[in-house]
Amino acid sequence: MGNKAGQARRGKKTVTTNSVDLTTYTTERGMTIELLPTSQLLLSMIRGGVRREFLDAKEPIDVPTYSSKTVAGDVQKFPLDEKSLEVKGDAEETERRKAAWAAHQDAIQRMWAEERRRVMRYQFSEGIVAEIPDTWDARMKKLGVEVPEDPDERKVFYIMTELLPTMPEMMDVVIRLTALANRATLSQEMLEAAEATFRSSLRE
Repeated sequence: MGNKAGQARRGKKTVTTNSVDLTTYTTERGMTIELLPTSQLLLSMIRGGVRREFLDAKEPIDVPTYSSKTVAGDVQKFPLDEKSLEVKGDAEETERRKAAWAAHQDAIQRMWAEERRRVMRYQFSEGIVAEIPDTWDARMKKLGVEVPEDPDERKVFYIMTELLPTMPEMMDVVIRLTALANRATLSQEMLEAAEATFRSSLRE
């Protein structure tokens, strides 16, 4: 059973002393905004919904296959990859595989982009506390900018144009919101490394 001191140690949660407060974010304009945890289940369902839409549209997101004879002489299908695109002595089959692989990669990239777009819009709508000033609509009208009528879309549009007008800021907040949804803790070093990775991918 162990002594009381041992039981107390086992029951005590480990606290990361250098973890970053993910519930607030200070923008480059000096505004501090409050961040809230979003539903991890809904995030997963959003991604699943995008995948179903692409499958229903007959997009080639599943890995294409090719047929090949085994040592026993049977014909089997195998998943295509970059190493199996070239078929020596068969230019027609090589072109077929390359075309199938290119279409698959294109569909996957478009699906991932749509997933990121919808996930970010959900996270911004539900995970950021934002009060839209009464003067904002008038200013947008003066600039000739049409503001979405849907309340959620209107809020997201405000966040993306006023609170987080740059892509690096958006990505920094997405990192924090994703960590909050997963109930994760990040040290300053981990956070800076994740932000650097995002910023590097944006530059590329």
